[in-house]
Amino acid sequence: MVILGVSLSLASATASGLCVVCSCTITSTAISFGNYDPLSSTALASTGTLGFSCNFGVSLGGINFTISLATGSSGAYATRTLKNGTNTLNYNLYTTVQHTTVWGDGTSNTATVSSSYPSTNAPPVNVTVYALIPAQQNVISGLYSDSITATVTF
Repeated sequence: MVILGVSLSLASATASGLCVVCSCTITSTAISFGNYDPLSSTALASTGTLGFSCNFGVSLGGINFTISLATGSSGAYATRTLKNGTNTLNYNLYTTVQHTTVWGDGTSNTATVSSSYPSTNAPPVNVTVYALIPAQQNVISGLYSDSITATVTF
């Protein structure tokens, strides 16, 4: 039986929008899948978190924001890939725990996630990223990883 260590980092994000004087940031926690067993008939799920906050310039009415995620090393949303050299392990990122809607940029049958930030210096608004590696992929043992860029538009 082959066991793999798998991790995914959500890279530093960019923020853009109409709020010219706003000072906003996005933080992330890495998604750690732990060990993947290619003989298991069960998909391997994990989660990560993106946090959005502003420390200047948000009016009392707050601001709405949308988070999109890039494709990562695969260059495609249909199947993202974790890599170990030239070896790949398929996975994807989703907007819900049911793993039905791929989180992307709103194109190619993907969706973005929207929320609102209430006011300057409020606690971060945290959004969960749901990740899933399909079961029974024929891969060699090793450490697999990918990096995804999150973009916040407000």
